[in-house]
Amino acid sequence: MKMRISLCIALLSATVAHGEQLCSDHASSTASGFQFAVVQGNPALVQHIVSGLIWRRCPLGFVLNDQSTAIDIDDTCDLQPDEATEGSDGRYTWEEAYAAVNDANPSLSAEGWRLPNIKELSWIVEYRCVKPAQNTAIFPDTNYDIFWSSTSSPTYFLEVATVDFSLGSIYAGRKDRERHNVRLVMNPM
Repeated sequence: MKMRISLCIALLSATVAHGEQLCSDHASSTASGFQFAVVQGNPALVQHIVSGLIWRRCPLGFVLNDQSTAIDIDDTCDLQPDEATEGSDGRYTWEEAYAAVNDANPSLSAEGWRLPNIKELSWIVEYRCVKPAQNTAIFPDTNYDIFWSSTSSPTYFLEVATVDFSLGSIYAGRKDRERHNVRLVMNPM
């Protein structure tokens, strides 16, 4: 435990100094590119090989800026034009997130998109990296964002589990006043 805390502190301090993602070469990858595959030639979707879950690579409200059918390190996510005109920054309250997921299902040409539960969301954390703690080739432009899960707190009705991809930490977010990103997931077809 002390070694992991020391490693996180060292990684964080080095990252702050350089402003880039930093990954340890001495730890095993928890979300390597080998665990994901492009879905049906659509570079905007990846399937987690272990669980079978299908993930949108970009957060809700963003679109993948890529013309190939492969996963590239230089892929980016751009704010959707309709989101930008409404002044949205791609972040939602928890209630807005649920409404946006329901609205997004028809526009994404498939039913079944949903908020991931906290266990599913933690599967895509790359714990050997910080700022962000995510495989940036698979999930571009995650940066230091916090993402909602569908997992409500068992002790306080206004709290929901979230993942902060700055360090890969799980914490409770307030449904009624916090605004976070949303990553959509779907069960295997």
